[in-house]
Amino acid sequence: MSVDVPAAPAAEPDEHTEVLVVGGSLIGLTTALFLAWHGIPAVLVERRPDMWVHPRAWGYNPRTMEMLTEVGLLDAIDAAGPDTASYRDVLKVDALAGEELGRYAPEHLQVSHRAFSDISPAPYSLCAQHRLEPILRARAEELGADIRFGVRMEDFTDDGDGVTATLHDGERTRTVRARYLIGADGAKGTVRDALGIKRTGVRAMAHIMNVLFRADLSPALRDRTFFLCHVAKPDGAVLNPVDGINYDADDRWQLHIPFDPNLGQRAGDFTDERCIAAIRTATGLPELEVEIIQSLPWEVAGLNAEKYSSGRVFLVGDAAHTMPPAGAFGANTGMHDAHNLVWKLAEVIRGAAAPALLDTYDVERRPVAGFTVEQALLRAVHQFLGDPSVAEQILDDRVIIFGYRYRSAAVPGALDGELPYEDVRPVGTPGTRIPHLVLERKGERLSSTELVGRHFLLLAGPDGQGWCEAAGAAAGELGVSLVAHQVDEAAGESALRDISGSFAEATGAGRAGALLVRPDGVVAWRTAAAAGEGATGDVTRALRQVLGHDAG
Repeated sequence: MSVDVPAAPAAEPDEHTEVLVVGGSLIGLTTALFLAWHGIPAVLVERRPDMWVHPRAWGYNPRTMEMLTEVGLLDAIDAAGPDTASYRDVLKVDALAGEELGRYAPEHLQVSHRAFSDISPAPYSLCAQHRLEPILRARAEELGADIRFGVRMEDFTDDGDGVTATLHDGERTRTVRARYLIGADGAKGTVRDALGIKRTGVRAMAHIMNVLFRADLSPALRDRTFFLCHVAKPDGAVLNPVDGINYDADDRWQLHIPFDPNLGQRAGDFTDERCIAAIRTATGLPELEVEIIQSLPWEVAGLNAEKYSSGRVFLVGDAAHTMPPAGAFGANTGMHDAHNLVWKLAEVIRGAAAPALLDTYDVERRPVAGFTVEQALLRAVHQFLGDPSVAEQILDDRVIIFGYRYRSAAVPGALDGELPYEDVRPVGTPGTRIPHLVLERKGERLSSTELVGRHFLLLAGPDGQGWCEAAGAAAGELGVSLVAHQVDEAAGESALRDISGSFAEATGAGRAGALLVRPDGVVAWRTAAAAGEGATGDVTRALRQVLGHDAG
């Protein structure tokens, strides 16, 4: 006689959240911040007990700063960043105290000092990562994000209806149930590997040991300021200031020392004694007193994942793509990933969008990030290897920053083309970032980019009031948040004043047309036609397609 024993029901998880973010470095914290800003409950777990002390990424371009300005961080980041005027140059020396062999200014450092007023209201920031991360964390927690350092995700299961993860904090194991999981755990993280997602590109261009130390280098500096300093010995090493050059013993510095595993060299070989010897050689100060703070190895590579999502799990930042530091694109690209993904998750979780909207994350971000990886590789070959043959393939940094163009089901008016890039200045083409126009509202000047937020945005021309009314009706029907503005040269109480009178030409919408802009600041749909009887239906159809309700 046999008895059928029913399977035991699955154990109830210890806790629930909407989104679980794995990884608490720059991109994970940015992701948690954007989720909290959109009002989406999220838990972030990071296996390290605290944030990094290494500066790592430097340089946040104006597009990134637009995103961080949205969440209220412009002033805090500005206060934490250095005086960029002192950080323009790269030196080449025999040793810091010895002969200066050359001086130049890389493209991405010069970009930070150009006038961006015709492209963006935001600045370029050289705030280092170790200063930015605490700012991101504090703001995310202020907005309600649950951030937990010293917690490791041991495994996870995506059953199609949600993700269950096992977490361990060193003392106890708990399970958390989330609707979605975001892997922001870096190039060597576990989430991508658990999904079986491969990467393609250039692996291990170089291996570097970053040595963070404190020393008084004023005898060797001779009142010079710089961003980076290439030294002859150790061969290929680079020195850079961390806290600013104050000419005292409290200054922190980094020495980047290449090593080659193919020659039997290992990260473990870099003892404090060896690092101190290398620092004294690089500075040309043989009796220099040095305090080693921390040494951190890293690998220079240019890789892009074959897909950025699987089921209810998504990859952002270095978990999805890694690139050489040339151009300072890596951190920015990861933050743009988070910005693109989070508004889509928010709309789906709130029920305004269909799950199909989430499919557009990979479709939009992977080509853009892949092309950025290629450009970073070209810069690395040109700048670090001295190969002039690739120079003609290198695009202007501003094209990479502002010229990207998305093509997906979430861009009803997307145009065909081979590359996700166009001119440096967005002109209202669907799939590009909203054009920067200087406007005036109640006597105060602002940029059109500053109208972007946790809502859809419709901007109508001087004769396009009908589109504003149609947008309001469409948004009410679909249950989405939308703000509509008429832009006019002589604005009344309800319109924005177009100071330059350039809306029609700068947006391609003409005087009677309109732009529909997504919460990430990307133009989704554009019309130059006047609003007729079917205007509400036009906006409704565009919104439905953006939100994944219609295939086309």
